[in-house]
Amino acid sequence: MVYEPTNYDSPAVTHLVTRGAGGLSFWWPMPDGTTATPYLPSGELLEQTESAMLVKWRELNPTNPFAYQRAAYLLDPAGLKIEWGNFAASPAGAILPTLLPGDPCDNTTVLCYDHAGTWP
Repeated sequence: MVYEPTNYDSPAVTHLVTRGAGGLSFWWPMPDGTTATPYLPSGELLEQTESAMLVKWRELNPTNPFAYQRAAYLLDPAGLKIEWGNFAASPAGAILPTLLPGDPCDNTTVLCYDHAGTWP
């Protein structure tokens, strides 16, 4: 596959995002009230700072061909801690969650990975 910048919202996109659920589908509530169950969701990283990002997910379900989601994250020598916010129909509706260093890793709202990609 060849990278084609006109396929993306951001002409400067340098990263794509994908999430895996260990062979299971996700169950995500969509902005229109439906549920998306993508097996291997992928999206475009529209914005990134040193502690937050905005993703435009694509083809999540037939009634939501795309959805926006913000995530807060902490990256340190121990690994990555990330909290995903709500799905929204626009970037303005995607709320950035508040992630604190002491928030526990619960594999539901706060996900944690060591640098080997495993759960601590």
